[in-house]
Amino acid sequence: MRKIGRKSLFVLLALLLVIGCFSGMCPVSAAGSADLKIYQDTIYYTVSAMQEVTIKSARSAVTEAVIPAELDGCPVTEIGEYAFKDCTRLKRVVLPDTIRRIGEFAFKDCSRLTELSIPDTVSEIGWGIVQG
Repeated sequence: MRKIGRKSLFVLLALLLVIGCFSGMCPVSAAGSADLKIYQDTIYYTVSAMQEVTIKSARSAVTEAVIPAELDGCPVTEIGEYAFKDCTRLKRVVLPDTIRRIGEFAFKDCSRLTELSIPDTVSEIGWGIVQG
């Protein structure tokens, strides 16, 4: 097994970063894909290593959530588990056609939710998405 020196590893990582920047891929933060980002000051999301966006959470004051098809140039494919839990002011949610999965209890205890638009592209819906 051949050892790679620190300098060689640094050069390789820098080369991969440059290739990623010019290949049209959506950006991934230097700290990793687990970093939460914010959309419209109310909805938090992450970008996975597969260049897909998952909505992770929302501020409880959100009243309407119109999720875009793309964030950071990557498709929004998932609403995570408990993403909108306890958003008691939330009344309306519109999801794009890029969504494939809605996690368990995604809209749990959203007591004012009256409109939830789920596209035909969703192939997996978790347990109790509108419980409470």
